[in-house]
Amino acid sequence: MSQVIIIGAGPAGACLSLIFSQRDIPVTLIERRRNFDREFRGEILMPSGFEALMQLGIDKKLNKVSNHSPRQLKFYLNKKQILEINQKEVLGEQSIKAISQVDLLETLVKECKRYPCFKFYRGASVKSLIKEDNRVNGVNFLLDGGEKKEIYADLVIGADGRNSIVRKECDLTAYEYNTPMDIVWCKLPKPQDWHGVSVYGGQGNLLFAYQSWDDQLQLAWVVLKSQFKDLRDEGIEAWVELMSNHVDPVFSQHLRQNTSFISNQFFLNSVSDCVEEWSIPGAMVIGDAAHTMSPVGGQGLNIAMRDAVVSANYLVPIFKKDPLNLKKLDEAIKQIEADRMNELKSIQYKQSIPPKIMLNQSLLGDWALRVMALLVKLPFVARVLGKINNDFLYGKTKIELIV
Repeated sequence: MSQVIIIGAGPAGACLSLIFSQRDIPVTLIERRRNFDREFRGEILMPSGFEALMQLGIDKKLNKVSNHSPRQLKFYLNKKQILEINQKEVLGEQSIKAISQVDLLETLVKECKRYPCFKFYRGASVKSLIKEDNRVNGVNFLLDGGEKKEIYADLVIGADGRNSIVRKECDLTAYEYNTPMDIVWCKLPKPQDWHGVSVYGGQGNLLFAYQSWDDQLQLAWVVLKSQFKDLRDEGIEAWVELMSNHVDPVFSQHLRQNTSFISNQFFLNSVSDCVEEWSIPGAMVIGDAAHTMSPVGGQGLNIAMRDAVVSANYLVPIFKKDPLNLKKLDEAIKQIEADRMNELKSIQYKQSIPPKIMLNQSLLGDWALRVMALLVKLPFVARVLGKINNDFLYGKTKIELIV
């Protein structure tokens, strides 16, 4: 019997699997898809996420994961540049990176396979949890070829994303933040002289453009939920024209000239929620399964890996003791929730603020943005905004793997 079953080989599940494997704790990782190459995966690695990854002790292998670190961050209001930041001068070597999450996850799983206590099922679909005496103690799932299988464990961890089967099977109810936005994602060839991140706001629009790890230009166009269906129905040409009308003239021309080369179009339904309780006896959730993050500030990947490190700190000592004390195990998974909620609530609240300001289509909203553009240049305002951004960049709490 595995001591731990982890469902979902995303950032949280893969990182936690590796930590357990490195410490000879039997772990079975189950991933629904046959490969990690999905339509959409968050690829922004903040210093907070980098800090969590460095705790895994595989620095040289992680250095080979495809990535790109932008040089400048430029901010535009109503097509005019209002601010430019040199990332290296502000953040030093711990800069924001765009990484290939596919490469990252394959690297983590490959490292897990070095340990005999690790088992991995790829392309396997979990159908239900096994429950006995009011406790979860295993899972029923289908293998890639359709064969039914059941395995047992002392703890089942759901790291299986916003549509988590573990969240559903444990009947974990969630509260939801009001997110008035959805996002249109796409890629296109980048301009030759593009070396950073550009953010365009004004007149109820918000667009992010940055060089991705694959030397393409990644666009994230934030739209009101009321616009979502119409944009999807109208097609690429229509929404590229709308985007072009809200960026500077040079970039506008580039968008129009490269419409036929746009790829990886994806409409992301933005959600921000958190389950009221992360666990029941014998099972718990982490990552997006516990708290689906808004795309604001690129936090999903980073928060998930930080969940994994904190979870390991509480769980490894429990599993290292023989015999296993189930009462202490249940107490530990409650402590993980309490520990992580301090950071999570703060980050999700701060994520909820910018869209309400940036997507305000009234004259008052545009006036507010103009005032903000002037105020941000004042030293005391910059310090306040810096403190808010620090939580996005570095996390609200110190994360250290101590087991």
